[in-house]
Amino acid sequence: MSFKADIESDIYSVFLNDAEFADYHRVEGKAIPCVLDSDKGQAKSDGSMYDLAEADFILIAKSSDLPPRKEAGALLNLDGRELTISYWDEQSGVAVIGLYSAVTA
Repeated sequence: MSFKADIESDIYSVFLNDAEFADYHRVEGKAIPCVLDSDKGQAKSDGSMYDLAEADFILIAKSSDLPPRKEAGALLNLDGRELTISYWDEQSGVAVIGLYSAVTA
């Protein structure tokens, strides 16, 4: 098995495995294994950083488990909360979605 194949296998069998690292959350009413992170210092694929203004949460899940891709500004229901999408990136079958809640005065 190649290193690339090992990494792909680890994404599904370790990182997105609910017995290892992921937890189940309801996304648009469907319970899926995913990782929900609030670490704002994560680098994007283009080398820039996700910052505090971009997302309150980062949702990482298999693209195939998620609803069809939505654009920034659209709403996504996560565990019964309507959150706004700030970005939706996908690579190798994994989606990284930045979400934030509306701030009301």
